[in-house]
Amino acid sequence: MELRRLCAKLSQGETAPLPVPRVITVYQHCVAHGIPGALINGLHYNDLQLLVMSLNIAEARRQLKQHIRDKNLARGIRDVREISAGEAVKFLKGNS
Repeated sequence: MELRRLCAKLSQGETAPLPVPRVITVYQHCVAHGIPGALINGLHYNDLQLLVMSLNIAEARRQLKQHIRDKNLARGIRDVREISAGEAVKFLKGNS
């Protein structure tokens, strides 16, 4: 009976993901990031989860920067540089 309901949900086109144990998700991210099996076996699960989360955050930041660069290029803006808070304050005060 449970299998029928699951098949019915899948055939209705529901977009909700199927429940997957967290450990499987962590291992999927390990494969996606290319973390070696020896490191996966050697790390405690919590440390492995922290490593995966930090790699996911770094990847998200990289994608965001790339998106901003692409958006700026589409607008014709080529030279954008990162500045510190102190440099921004000097510029806004007119002390540049």
